Amino acid sequence: MTQSLFCEPWFGMPPEVLNFPLPLTVLFMAYSLLCWFFKPERWRLFLLVIALANLGYAVLIVMLLVVQRDALTPLGIAFFGGEVVVLVGLGCLEVRKSLRHR
Repeated sequence: MTQSLFCEPWFGMPPEVLNFPLPLTVLFMAYSLLCWFFKPERWRLFLLVIALANLGYAVLIVMLLVVQRDALTPLGIAFFGGEVVVLVGLGCLEVRKSLRHR
């Protein structure tokens, strides 16, 4: 209910659509925090995994933008478009870092 009151009027994204990727977001956050906490020896592999997950999530957001384009407000397009830009930038940085030899 709170999500509906906050997001839908401002962004135009229906709450049921916003709730769809929410578990992925929580999973990615938990994965990143666990990697930070345990500092795995093969950290480059773990970084590559989250990088690819972030890039995949960006693709998912773009798909949701296309499907919901008629419902989105200009603020919603700007917000979710900005999210995609940040995710792609972060994902590309993480891929580059994970593939470096030193």
